[in-house]
Amino acid sequence: MEKIILTDVDGVLLNWIDPFSDWCLERYGYERVALHGRVEKQIAIPEDVCPIELGREFNRTGWIGDLPPLGDAVKYVRKMYEEHGIRFLVISALGECRHAKRLRIQNLNEVFGAKVFTEVHCVKDSASKEVILERFEGTGMYWLEDSPANAEMGGALGLSPVLFGDRKRRAPVNVDSWRELYHDVMGLS
Repeated sequence: MEKIILTDVDGVLLNWIDPFSDWCLERYGYERVALHGRVEKQIAIPEDVCPIELGREFNRTGWIGDLPPLGDAVKYVRKMYEEHGIRFLVISALGECRHAKRLRIQNLNEVFGAKVFTEVHCVKDSASKEVILERFEGTGMYWLEDSPANAEMGGALGLSPVLFGDRKRRAPVNVDSWRELYHDVMGLS
């Protein structure tokens, strides 16, 4: 039986916030003012500008095809695939723009290798990932996310959510790095 991990992309596999911050500065002059917290707390976005709409606009630019890996993701994703036969099924709220999806797939394949991924699903911007996650209900599969709400949703569906990011966020399993996921959560070596 194939070993598969369900995963989000932005904030888990790829670093979305730094390129988004650069784009905001270049396109609109909005400066980054903090390194942690919600997007609107990290970037000086005027109150009359909707951060969600700004993110959607960014996700439809060529920048989305050139996001760097998040931290140590390449090392441990490749180890999981090459040494343990683990592959990844991607569920991303990138949006349904076919050009953005093509760039997302190209970016993932260039960074991690094409054979690492079984499927790439892109749901509508900020839409629920539940429709995809329901296919795996009750399986106990790992579900890697950086959104507490999405991680919690996976847990409610009988998955094993792992929340990436700030330790201040509560989750049954919270990691700061792929190394931590690999060794401490999954017990791989």
